[in-house]
Amino acid sequence: MNFRFYRVDTGYCDFLRKIDTCVPCLKDDKETRPFVGIVLTVNGFDYFAPLSSPKPKHMNMKNQVDFIKINNGKWGVINFNNMIPIHPSCLTIVDMKILQTDDKIEIDYKNLLANQLSWCNSNKTGIINKAAKLYKMIVANKAWPELIKRCCNFLINEEQYRKYCVLHGLEKPITGIIEENVNCVVEADKERRARIYPITLSEYNPAWPEWFAEEKVNLERLIGADNITRINHYGSTSVPGLTAKPTVDILLEIAETVDMEEIIALMPEGEYITLRREGNSLSEHDRVMIIKGYTDTGFADRVFHIHVRNLRDSRNHAAIWDELHFRDYLIAHPETAAEYADLKRRLLKDYEHDRDGYTDAKGEFIKEVTKMAKERA
Repeated sequence: MNFRFYRVDTGYCDFLRKIDTCVPCLKDDKETRPFVGIVLTVNGFDYFAPLSSPKPKHMNMKNQVDFIKINNGKWGVINFNNMIPIHPSCLTIVDMKILQTDDKIEIDYKNLLANQLSWCNSNKTGIINKAAKLYKMIVANKAWPELIKRCCNFLINEEQYRKYCVLHGLEKPITGIIEENVNCVVEADKERRARIYPITLSEYNPAWPEWFAEEKVNLERLIGADNITRINHYGSTSVPGLTAKPTVDILLEIAETVDMEEIIALMPEGEYITLRREGNSLSEHDRVMIIKGYTDTGFADRVFHIHVRNLRDSRNHAAIWDELHFRDYLIAHPETAAEYADLKRRLLKDYEHDRDGYTDAKGEFIKEVTKMAKERA
């Protein structure tokens, strides 16, 4: 089911705003029309996420965790920081049909809405994922102060929503307005993730180093070479002849002066997905892991795991590059690499749909080999 545009009842927003001043006014002095927005399901609630019409400042702004530019800002933005839980009775569908009585201003506005809606539906999965990601950060108190300050308090507003429903004799809908959105967020649906992203092993592909080289150039272009301290290909795809998951692992060390949020904002939405430490099984040394090649239905032809690190954040600087010691030892000792390949084949039988379990089961072997590698370095 595609998104539709809605407007929200003014009285309901005023009711929420008594408790949370970040709840948007439906129309302010700078806006000539009431806000419109899309409805998506987060945490079992329908949420209204308002849009803003295009403004010159949008062209120079970068996508953030709490908002996304529509067509690079040419058609406005979606403000996830102002999204609010909503009851269907408080929504009115926006009529975008152009009438003979419409003047040019009205026609231009409706054409803008049509373009915005088309873009939203073409980028639906990314929009849903971004809304869920922001919700998790705020609810888990993992957001930075500036973001918390400008963002609605979702849990407080959900409680106000319940009170509003009681006061007005409304029942909370059993399912969301956009039913297919319930539990469809890839990062939150563990069972679906296990099904469409299984562990697979491939014989060594000599093209893997080329994939790394091309992605390295791409990352330097996106992030800026000056912001990168070093970048390395590691993991099984970096060891010639080794059976491996066809996923290129990249160790990316950023300069200590670089703001991690700025790095994340530079990565094109939809092409790259950022996983943070909270809620994900990342290495203790990873600031974040940025993944590429994950589609709604499974893996793309090329898949990358980009492990972003900063020496400033590691208590043990010597251990931050342990994976490179492990890689180099396997390259120099083919017999150990063969043992590792045999171990992976055996584990695949039990952990095909359990990525965390598969990684943990390899842990002792990797630890022992890394220790030998460092002792002989």
